[in-house]
Amino acid sequence: MIENCPHFVYALVDPLDLGNIRYIGQTSSLPGRMASHRLFTRRPRREPLYAWWTGLSQEPVMRVLWQGTAAQVDEAETRAIRGYRALGFELLNQGDGGAGNRGRKPTEDTRRKLSQSLRAVYAAPEYKAGLKKPWTPERRKRQAELARNRPRHNGKFGV
Repeated sequence: MIENCPHFVYALVDPLDLGNIRYIGQTSSLPGRMASHRLFTRRPRREPLYAWWTGLSQEPVMRVLWQGTAAQVDEAETRAIRGYRALGFELLNQGDGGAGNRGRKPTEDTRRKLSQSLRAVYAAPEYKAGLKKPWTPERRKRQAELARNRPRHNGKFGV
């Protein structure tokens, strides 16, 4: 998380009922987070948020609920989620907020399916073959160039 820029707790609101908050999240970039949500709606996902979003006739409205520092954002998000739930809002958040989606408890069925899926991926010959491929000199050069041009958290470039 970038420490020296403002952080936000935001709500996604039903565009046809602006008093109906459906999701609360946190970010350091409101446009970037909205773009990320949009991207997830284009992929088949089962999370309640994206099922709701894809059923809307218009894109949800993003509203800022709180602005502060990186050190405070986890607690502010958790307070907002708990507070709005206590007020009777039917939030689509799967957890209680904070970094790492604290409070989300996958069902045993979900855990079993995830385990089976990952075992199949890691056992696939294509996956194993990809692990054993050595990097070519061209790829090493390309990766080094990408690393040199990647912005760092302090805003400077290079390694």
